[in-house]
Amino acid sequence: MISKSKGFTLLELMIVIILLSILALLLIGNYMSSLTKGRDSQRKNDLNQIQRALEMYYEDTNHYPVLIDSQLFGKKFCDTSPDVNSCSKIYMVRTPKDPNSGYTYHYVTDGTASPQTYYVYSAIENLQDQSQGVSIKGYTGIDSSCGTNILCRYYVSSPNANPPAQNP
Repeated sequence: MISKSKGFTLLELMIVIILLSILALLLIGNYMSSLTKGRDSQRKNDLNQIQRALEMYYEDTNHYPVLIDSQLFGKKFCDTSPDVNSCSKIYMVRTPKDPNSGYTYHYVTDGTASPQTYYVYSAIENLQDQSQGVSIKGYTGIDSSCGTNILCRYYVSSPNANPPAQNP
């Protein structure tokens, strides 16, 4: 008499393992995509907050600040006139920095002593993003990038600024 053992065959086990692996890969890909979109959303919100602070500064001083990136991002943003060692009005207690430590925000003015226009740029990781202000090819005429070999792909600007030129 031949006895049949109860259990799974090797083929059945392999099929289950393959199906579970495919499901795990789909979930991990979706999770990574949501992290990327979340960082991009934070970048856009950060730049909009900075834009509001810059506009308040303009209302008080009739020009935009003459700052370089290291003076603006991650620091207190305030009006230091008439005393450069103290703040007469605080616009942001701490300006945001890019959520990815390898990326940076970039502030550009018209280059005059009393700037009348500005642009603030950031990177965008989601290359499928086609919202307003996003250029997947990046922007030209920027004297630095938004990180080491990272294109600046999103911007906000003063209301009177023309849209920046995009890379061809």
